[in-house]
Amino acid sequence: MKKITAEEFRQIFGYDPEQDDLERVNCEKAGQVGHYQCGWCPEHGVPRLKCFCLSEECLSEKLH
Repeated sequence: MKKITAEEFRQIFGYDPEQDDLERVNCEKAGQVGHYQCGWCPEHGVPRLKCFCLSEECLSEKLH
């Protein structure tokens, strides 16, 4: 998986990455226990930390 840079993050979101944004987006353990908000959302094509699909209401909708 290609890792994104701070510049690419800035181009996507219009602001600089904060705190651990880049580490979470580029995390090699994405999807594993404790890393559910790491990596990219394949459904929406954005980093999971910026995606709504892990919200409680969205997960609830997917389960029903």
